[in-house]
Amino acid sequence: MAKLSKLLGKLFPATQVGAYPRPNWYNLDLRGRDWKQACRDPAYREEYTDAVGVTLADQHRAGLDLYVDGRMWYDRYDGFIGSFAMYPLERVTGVTILPEPAAMLTMMSQMPGFSGASEVFGSLIANAVTSGKVQNTGNLHFDELWKLAQSLTDVPVKTGEAMGAFELSYVAANKFYKTQRDFAFDLAAVFNQELKALVKAGAKYVQLDDLGHEFAAMAGDKDALSWGTDVINKMFDGVDAYKILHACHGGTPAPVGFSPYTKFIANIANCKVDAFEMSMAQTSYPEDELKLYKQYLPKMDLGIGVISNKNYLVEEPSEIIAGIHKAEKYIDSDRIYLSTDCGMITYPRVMARAKLHSIVKAAAALRKEHGAS
Repeated sequence: MAKLSKLLGKLFPATQVGAYPRPNWYNLDLRGRDWKQACRDPAYREEYTDAVGVTLADQHRAGLDLYVDGRMWYDRYDGFIGSFAMYPLERVTGVTILPEPAAMLTMMSQMPGFSGASEVFGSLIANAVTSGKVQNTGNLHFDELWKLAQSLTDVPVKTGEAMGAFELSYVAANKFYKTQRDFAFDLAAVFNQELKALVKAGAKYVQLDDLGHEFAAMAGDKDALSWGTDVINKMFDGVDAYKILHACHGGTPAPVGFSPYTKFIANIANCKVDAFEMSMAQTSYPEDELKLYKQYLPKMDLGIGVISNKNYLVEEPSEIIAGIHKAEKYIDSDRIYLSTDCGMITYPRVMARAKLHSIVKAAAALRKEHGAS
């Protein structure tokens, strides 16, 4: 498998994950519209393009090696990321969005650490229900979103295209398909089409965020863990790019250490991806998880989350360096890259920028230790 350090030409390349804080002047939303149609409105097109440019400029000033567009195509949901699920579900056939709260909220409120789920997520996750066969409508436009971002910079931009098919099969209630698996596979076919279109457009680094393995592990559903890996592989099948699977700790409102990595990392070994990303800053780089990486994923790159998305403290570069030193006991240095635990959309931009600077300073110090520029 390809190594990101080789592709980008440096040890410990620095990047980030997902949604970035919106500029406070960017106040327009898609609200279910087709993005290309929305861009016919000069006000939306200008604000959207400028917001992406500002996001890329923040990454440039920090000195990241691989950029993201910050998901400025997300709508605002009380400052959080309802579009993480709703952007794809609103733009495929076979899914109906109902006004009442999702049944998933009731389930979440009963989970340890999620007693406030209904308050945090109540206006974010609508009740999405399958009402027919899921098919691509051509309205996701992941390739167009990427092309606009890449046109604004010479630094490579990786894609971060919302919640993956395995996780979405948990978020949307299945009322049409015989099994959850059938639903997930049809969603995966849509994502596969979109990822191939991205590669055709020129994207070289593609990423999907998917917590499906976490949900299956927490539910004790071994069958779903197995077919869920097949869903991941279906999404990435035939996609000729550097492929990243991100599995975080459930976003900002989730409890620290939400993701039970130790219960499903063996399944990730069967995923046909180049890199797996784990959130580690918030849990202090646990060695039991790092040991499992060595056991199951030695030929994959590991994207290590070195910036927590659950506190308002800016990590010191020395903290990050100490965490990477722990990782290097189990992982080859040229297979490590530095990232954030998750998206930073809930932070003020000044906080997010400061955290990005810490990543870059730590990466530079680590390269110096290794005698590399």
